[in-house]
Amino acid sequence: MKVFFAFSTSNLKANLETYKRVGTIITSKKSKLTVDLIKKAVREKKNDGITKNEDDEQFHKEAIGGIDEADCVIADASFPSSGVGFQIGYAISLKKPVLCIFSEEFGSRKLSKVIFTMKSPFLQISSYTENTLKSVISKFLDNLPKQYLMKFNFIITPEIDDYLTWLHNKSGKSKSETLREKVVEKVIREDKEYLSSKKHPSKA
Repeated sequence: MKVFFAFSTSNLKANLETYKRVGTIITSKKSKLTVDLIKKAVREKKNDGITKNEDDEQFHKEAIGGIDEADCVIADASFPSSGVGFQIGYAISLKKPVLCIFSEEFGSRKLSKVIFTMKSPFLQISSYTENTLKSVISKFLDNLPKQYLMKFNFIITPEIDDYLTWLHNKSGKSKSETLREKVVEKVIREDKEYLSSKKHPSKA
């Protein structure tokens, strides 16, 4: 499973070990970080927390591309952060499961009202302590739907690409998401023979 981990860089030095622990917990569950922002944070720590302004392409790759690639998102919102809030909202817009956590021991010790008032079946919210952090993350990952997206190479014609681009511009959804929806709505649900085979599988 691929996981994107979002966190605020506020008071990075003081809380870096906690963020690193989150990364360790994720990988211990046989999951992979789509973008390892924790390693980047370690490099910044060695540079006394001094960061350089990143160009738009790099930001897209890390903050957007990492979420696009992920099966789910874990976001630490212990500190108010417009960046983390945006990443949570973006992941929800893609209908990806999001676990939003906040510490009871540091930071605001409560969740931002903006995030707390988000109503979505894809969003879970939980506080944590040093002792409960592992169980909170493990519970989320262990209870995710067992059916994940599988990568499948599909060669398309220019006409199909033009149509998917048109749908993307119209709905804002990615081409792959649009194609999945169209397959489900127009192909799978209208294929009576296939649906019948699922209800009455062969005993052979």
